[in-house]
Amino acid sequence: MVILLTLFSFGIYLPIWFGQTWSELKRIVRDPGMSPIWHSLYLFVPLYNLDRIHAHFRTINAQSAPRAMPRKMAPWIAVTVALVAIFVQRTSGSAYDSVTALVIIAVAALLLGAVFAIGQSELNSLWERDFGAASERKPSTGEWIALIVLGALFLFVWLGEDTLRALKSVSR
Repeated sequence: MVILLTLFSFGIYLPIWFGQTWSELKRIVRDPGMSPIWHSLYLFVPLYNLDRIHAHFRTINAQSAPRAMPRKMAPWIAVTVALVAIFVQRTSGSAYDSVTALVIIAVAALLLGAVFAIGQSELNSLWERDFGAASERKPSTGEWIALIVLGALFLFVWLGEDTLRALKSVSR
């Protein structure tokens, strides 16, 4: 779900995921100083965003260690993949056409989505360990709605204006 929402939103979902999971970690860690909103907004601050990604995965791993759970993503790997994704995304500006730019942006979103999906998987394991098998691993209704809406938007953007014009002329 994290990968699809990230892809379909062209990466806009990541700050949302970042804040939501930081909020969950705040409850587990019991640290009132952890601010999910600021943590999410820091993703937009160049260089400091890499520190926040590192801190995010470091915190996840710190919660896995006392539970004798294997860590799924080293923080430095998450930061490295984020750097690659940022570099890939920055190259979209030099693309020859809009389709190539969209493909480049989608590749960057997939890279980041994959990293954050691994983080989500580790968090799911943590929550299942702490709260038992009763903890829900299925996507919520809101996530399904977001996936459908963003998926439709993604297709419209991907298909381009010509396809949208053709759809409008058919509906008349």
